[in-house]
Amino acid sequence: VSSNNQSAEQKDFGNLDECPFSQFMPTVVDDLFPASYPPTVRYTSSFYATKKSGSILERMYEDAESKKYDGSDGNPLSGVYDTTESDFYDFYSDSIVGRDMSLAVGSAGVTVVAMIIHTKSPFLTLMGLFQIILSFPLAYFVYYFIAGLVFFPFLNFIGIFVVFALGADDVFVAVDKWKNARHELPHGTTEQVAALALPDAAYAMLLTSTTTAAAFFATAICPVGPIVCFAVFCGLLITFDYLMNIFLVFPALCLYDKWILKGSKNKCINFDWCCQNTASDDSNATDIESSTRPSTPAVTNENIDLTESDIRHNELEAEKRTLIHRFLDAYYNILHKFRWFVLGVVIAATTVCAVFAAQLTLPVSSEVAILPDSNPY
Repeated sequence: VSSNNQSAEQKDFGNLDECPFSQFMPTVVDDLFPASYPPTVRYTSSFYATKKSGSILERMYEDAESKKYDGSDGNPLSGVYDTTESDFYDFYSDSIVGRDMSLAVGSAGVTVVAMIIHTKSPFLTLMGLFQIILSFPLAYFVYYFIAGLVFFPFLNFIGIFVVFALGADDVFVAVDKWKNARHELPHGTTEQVAALALPDAAYAMLLTSTTTAAAFFATAICPVGPIVCFAVFCGLLITFDYLMNIFLVFPALCLYDKWILKGSKNKCINFDWCCQNTASDDSNATDIESSTRPSTPAVTNENIDLTESDIRHNELEAEKRTLIHRFLDAYYNILHKFRWFVLGVVIAATTVCAVFAAQLTLPVSSEVAILPDSNPY
């Protein structure tokens, strides 16, 4: 970088105003200069008069990121650039947010795939996704308009990953409770199944959601402002995710069950592509059909000998043929086989983490450092 205005124009920076000074004003100089030998300036800081324009600032930031300023006159110079209002830092932070949003989209994609595999219903998956998405504007409404928190720190975006995980878990709980209730009442109406499944599911989700939200709200006693905002926002996300599960997923399960009882073959409502064969489907359909028409009960030796434990054993054997049960059985067998090795790894990892945690130092200020010390911004 040259030290006079004429040479700066010759370098065609293109974004400098006419400098009112005959030379740049150094404000910080290496404390070893000129004590070091040979006398060499290693660190210095200078102010440059520039135009205040959004497009010019963006161009300056792009030039700084592409290292166009460093060594532009042939001298070995490496600099860190920013404006007095930290505009470059804002541009850099915005780019980080964009990259993190792509990760959030990836997280949403993984969540959708997991839900559609577990529920085997695009309809229920869509309702679960709506439940998660709608929790954001509702949480922000309370956060901004009711709680009066106008500051929305970068840290709040981490709540996206939290609510996607908990939202998918709530959908799994509701769907599993419904399937278990339908299994207990194979010939019951949708209203009877809902009366059995939904209160149990709502109570189970209430416990997990309450404890998680309470943990976040309790963090609000922290004196650091961004952490307080993050804790409140995540607590609100979890609360509204629970409410949206009740208001959206529960009615969706009722519609889903009514459509299945009517014999709907729409693949957007339900599909079975990995766990059942045609023979079992035909036998199940025959059983349901025979149960809906009157018949004369026949007493046989097989009916007399078939005890309740035998019926439950047959049900368990049928469940073991499903994909999720095969996966869990394989996981349990591997874990049980290597249980002592896993225990040793857990103890060693806990010890290492405890040692490193004991070496952590307390922060010297209340300012939240989002970027590492090695980052120039």
